Amino acid sequence: MLGKLPSVIKNNKFDKNGFVIHKSGLLVPAYVGNQLGFSVPGKKFLDQEFYPELIKQGVFPLCPFSACAEYLDFSKLNDEMSVKAFTSFWDSFNKIIGEVNYETLMPYSKFMIALFDGSHASDDGLCAEVGYFAQKHGPVIGIRSDFRLSENIAAPINPAVRYFIDGGQYKGQFFSGNNAYEDGLKGIEKLAFDIKNR
Repeated sequence: MLGKLPSVIKNNKFDKNGFVIHKSGLLVPAYVGNQLGFSVPGKKFLDQEFYPELIKQGVFPLCPFSACAEYLDFSKLNDEMSVKAFTSFWDSFNKIIGEVNYETLMPYSKFMIALFDGSHASDDGLCAEVGYFAQKHGPVIGIRSDFRLSENIAAPINPAVRYFIDGGQYKGQFFSGNNAYEDGLKGIEKLAFDIKNR
């Protein structure tokens, strides 16, 4: 359906082990699921702070927002659109998300980073991605710095979603609280190192 690979895949070289050949060395590709890319400040944080920091930690971020945007022209959205055209645009958007995120970016990813900061602790799309990725592809690192709880005093995110990160057979990690990003980046760096050297 896509007709072409997203540029983050097409314009980067992957070695025989699936690592990205980058000017700073071999990087471990990771899918970065989040809600932050839906807002201007969130995109700024991802592009100017978080993604550059991941590269320093030996990780190549696969961003679903920038990849999906290559298939949809959001500048076409305006107040003059007919309801039919508006619905058609969003119908295309809904189909592209599955093709880009689940069928294209995730298979290239060695692990997933799930950022749970945003409008609420358990964004439906992010929760689906966590469960799917953990079952099909590998470990998930979850990060949430927002101090509001999910549904009980011991749950920064929904316990069913948390299970797919560091419960049972799953070998990911979850970081929460004031130092969630600092600690999470250390966990990401260690996981990337372990993946590259196993």
